Amino acid sequence: MSEQVFLQHLEEVLDQKIERAPLAKGQTGFAFFNGALQYFFVDKESLTASSYRPLSFDFGSMFEILEQQKRKGLSPGPLLKALKLSKKVKIVDGTCGSGEDTAFFLFHGAKVLALERDPRVFALLLDAHRRAREDSQALVRERAERLEIIHADVFNSSCAIEKFAPDFVYLDPMWEFEQRKALPRKEMKIFAQILQRPLSQEEFLQEIKRHLVGYKVVLKRSRKHPKGPLVNASYAGKTTRYDLVLA
Repeated sequence: MSEQVFLQHLEEVLDQKIERAPLAKGQTGFAFFNGALQYFFVDKESLTASSYRPLSFDFGSMFEILEQQKRKGLSPGPLLKALKLSKKVKIVDGTCGSGEDTAFFLFHGAKVLALERDPRVFALLLDAHRRAREDSQALVRERAERLEIIHADVFNSSCAIEKFAPDFVYLDPMWEFEQRKALPRKEMKIFAQILQRPLSQEEFLQEIKRHLVGYKVVLKRSRKHPKGPLVNASYAGKTTRYDLVLA
């Protein structure tokens, strides 16, 4: 697919025009320049148009960070244990977001079906996937070939999930921010403002029980949060816990 055709496809997904140059200060929208799709958004609370960098995702950079961590001998953490990652594992990333967890799964050999419900975030992911498949490094291209991204809500994607036949469904939802003492990083702060109101943890568990029956669900949560009756096993880090939920 040519770059022009690809951008036309993204404009259909977004139902808005994608500019071919950076947007003027204070404007919100998409622009394609320097070979990548970028989303311009100004946080009225603390970010100014002059200081804010547009949002863009890059799987190649994510893989490089993981490579650096591996070379330094850093532990991949409890998520690796929770999902028993290997080249045979198939994972549905039901809350793809920036794609960082998806990149982690691909880096460790898994095949991934990534779901993203917001069209703006989905468009950024599609462009990141396109660049990864065209990357000069063969390993980056190979990892990208094990990834499929679709525009969908995980709780309304039973057919796609059933067809993919995953070993695990991974969920890292955006819990409500009210109880956090420290501000989330800039990227998550933007997500919190542009996306729909996130479900509470109790509401989210009800959706899991309703729509993901029969699947092994790995749910990312705060280590301090109560485990609840559905949790079969837990894998904890310093601040985060991954609960294996049997719906």
